[in-house]
Amino acid sequence: MNKPLVYILILNWNGKEDTLECLSSLKKIDYPNYKTIVIDNGSTDDSVKIINKKYPKIKIIENKKNLGYAEGNNVGIRYALKNKADYVLILNNDTIVDKKFLTELVKVGESNEKVGIVGPKVYHYGTNKIQYLGIKNLFWNLVMYRKVVGRNKEDEGQFDSFTDVDAVAGCSTLIKSNVLKKIGVLDKELFLYWEEVDLFQRAKKEGYKLKVATKSKVWHKGGATSKKVGGMTRYYIARNNFIFVKRYFNFWQRNLFLIKYLFLQFPIMILFLLVKERNFKTIKDYSRGVGAGISYWKNKRIKKY
Repeated sequence: MNKPLVYILILNWNGKEDTLECLSSLKKIDYPNYKTIVIDNGSTDDSVKIINKKYPKIKIIENKKNLGYAEGNNVGIRYALKNKADYVLILNNDTIVDKKFLTELVKVGESNEKVGIVGPKVYHYGTNKIQYLGIKNLFWNLVMYRKVVGRNKEDEGQFDSFTDVDAVAGCSTLIKSNVLKKIGVLDKELFLYWEEVDLFQRAKKEGYKLKVATKSKVWHKGGATSKKVGGMTRYYIARNNFIFVKRYFNFWQRNLFLIKYLFLQFPIMILFLLVKERNFKTIKDYSRGVGAGISYWKNKRIKKY
């Protein structure tokens, strides 16, 4: 019996070195039935030429411009669904994977028909320290406190029972095709950041479970793209945080978040940016993002950067 067909999607934007290293690690995996697609998101360097030369058999989809993280990946998702994928794996280009990572992800996915999305155990690049497992109770542990279980701890197996979550790692996310067909793809209006968590919430609302495959291992450099976009990063993180809270939480939760953000998080972030980065454009972009998020609460119109 054939294993489920998995399409691995890698989004590249001027990041050929990271992408090549990621592809090199994928060559060693033991899962027998997968296809790798590189989606180039309007790179202005020679990424496509270099990747194609090194891996001529890997399909590269070229977007004419940078469509953002969400819609850039959506191009690959639609291609995978059209070509009868059973699963779609969104894999950041700044990751390195273990030989058995995909086998373990699919094993958990196949364990129950209600399991819709699966994530691995993610480590900081080149270490045995956990970067991300998952999050339970999104409002308190992501929106209010940003508490991630196991963060920066040496992995000694102490978190292997941590499997049922509300959010898995966005850098390596396995999604069943039937889930995507039911709930839709990533929200392109979010463009960058919070798009996966938005997808997770839609899946949970339809009754699907999110699981961590604790035997699946991925190493993540982190921030390979966001470092290149400067103040834009601050803008989208802030704006989309407000959009997410407005969409998925109740009146009391929204107002608690608003008080906490405006009277605690916002002034602390401004002070941090003044002292640490000393970049007034970044401060302006961050403030604009907060303003755009608050504006969404009033009229539900999503303002672009």
